[in-house]
Amino acid sequence: MRDIRVVVDSSVRVEDNKVIIGDYELKFKGEGLRIWIENGELMVEAKNRAMINTVKRKVLNLLKGIKEPYRIELVARYLHFPIKLVYKDNVLEIQNFLGEKKPRYAKIPKGVKVEIKGQNIILSSPDKELLGQAYTNIKRAVFIREKDRRVFQDGIYKVIL
Repeated sequence: MRDIRVVVDSSVRVEDNKVIIGDYELKFKGEGLRIWIENGELMVEAKNRAMINTVKRKVLNLLKGIKEPYRIELVARYLHFPIKLVYKDNVLEIQNFLGEKKPRYAKIPKGVKVEIKGQNIILSSPDKELLGQAYTNIKRAVFIREKDRRVFQDGIYKVIL
């Protein structure tokens, strides 16, 4: 089955089912999958339609993200114990969370830019998947166990505008 036609520029390359756009690589595996560039269009051939649509959507998301990076804004909220945020070497350190002596850590994937302004965290990246992984890692780091979430509402939350 052959369907996809995504218009691409000269910065897009294909090597062994790997689409390379600038510094970013998208690796694809699939039965009968073949990706190539023909006349300025990215072409995909695969045995099933789902794989074709997956490749198309991931490439389009990355092309869009390179033009204008995706962003997630987070805010650290606390009632009694002020949370201190430190970002260094692709790790976000969350200090004094719920008054704990040991800091909590969230690994941030390479390719995600982190800005900390007081209690606000801004994550940005051209790659939607990396951005989602960074957000998930932060949420896991501040997950509260064995306490009532209705009482202990401290945490890092997504800002919804």
